[in-house]
Amino acid sequence: QPLRHDTIIILLDPDQMLMMPITGTFQSSDTIFRGGPKDKGGFNVDTERTYKENESSFVVRHGHPLSQEFGFGHSWLEFAKVAGKESPATKVTPTEADRSYAAGPPYIATALDMHAIAQKWVEFVPLVHSLFPELMAEMYAFSIASAHLELPHQLVGSLMISDTNIDSGEGWKWIDNLPADNICDFAMNKMGDDISHLSLPSLLHFCQRYGVGDRAFFAKKKL
Repeated sequence: QPLRHDTIIILLDPDQMLMMPITGTFQSSDTIFRGGPKDKGGFNVDTERTYKENESSFVVRHGHPLSQEFGFGHSWLEFAKVAGKESPATKVTPTEADRSYAAGPPYIATALDMHAIAQKWVEFVPLVHSLFPELMAEMYAFSIASAHLELPHQLVGSLMISDTNIDSGEGWKWIDNLPADNICDFAMNKMGDDISHLSLPSLLHFCQRYGVGDRAFFAKKKL
């Protein structure tokens, strides 16, 4: 069957492991939306309402992608010039960059939007890397591509967990809410098939170094 333009595309990092299904529909009952008052600056906060529409739910559709918030804020604006002097990316304010373009995987968009972003993304990555030859160059380029195409992302803070030192912006509060007696039961599939009553992050992003004590640790480069 030919790919439909409204097919939902979900792009993950290779060091992300699915724990729960991801769809294109999100409800505030099991989603931590990120944003803040439109007329005020500052960091994003956990909220039950979407940023643009002020709704308690969000459906990924043409012109309305959704992504996990990452902590780089508006630092990509420094390199937006690679999109051209008149690009919409160069007109984005720091607050709007924080609220709509500090996006990371999972990136979720329709096939039509994701294809458009991908075309600009591959164009901008080498240009950003030439100015900033660091690991974050490809993520900055994705933000620039989205802004250039005027495709603001609804950011969420509940799609993943990665760093135990992060207080907000990730789904750790759901892990904290699990009963201590069966904290490992979910991962070991001992909770049965009916876990619909649980709110859990959709994936683990094992990008950090995880340790117990001074000697026992896990890092993805050891795999």
